[in-house]
Amino acid sequence: MAFRNGKASCSLCTTATTPPVSGDFPVLASADCPSGIVPDDLVYVTGTAIAGIMQVAKVDVTDRAKMPAYGIVVSKSTATRCVVQTLGQYTTGVSLTPGKPVYVSATGQPISAKPTLGGAPAIAITQIIGYAWDTNKIFLNLGDFSLIIAVAS
Repeated sequence: MAFRNGKASCSLCTTATTPPVSGDFPVLASADCPSGIVPDDLVYVTGTAIAGIMQVAKVDVTDRAKMPAYGIVVSKSTATRCVVQTLGQYTTGVSLTPGKPVYVSATGQPISAKPTLGGAPAIAITQIIGYAWDTNKIFLNLGDFSLIIAVAS
């Protein structure tokens, strides 16, 4: 995601939008999401924004069509409306190893241990979403900046 003249633009966006927060961190966006999504779930963009609202669903590391992760759900205002963060400091309920990369887990939440391709479940994609700087704090670096480190053939 790039910022030009105070506007955010990216290959997944249908129009340029004003950043939802002042300053550079964190980068947040409102989104429509399935009712089963909860805070700490990692999400991918499912398609074109509707009425300017991003459409997201929970990632699935066993399905290439449901990756890569675009952001993490910070909160929900209704059963199907969530706030997604893509960049900056995020405090999670998941226990992490400080100083280590944070990956997308088989459950679709952050994890410090690098998932192994194949196995059970059959992980198709391994993605770094940021780095742990405390036992429950991640510096997220998602969107156009996330790192896919392995894809199963």
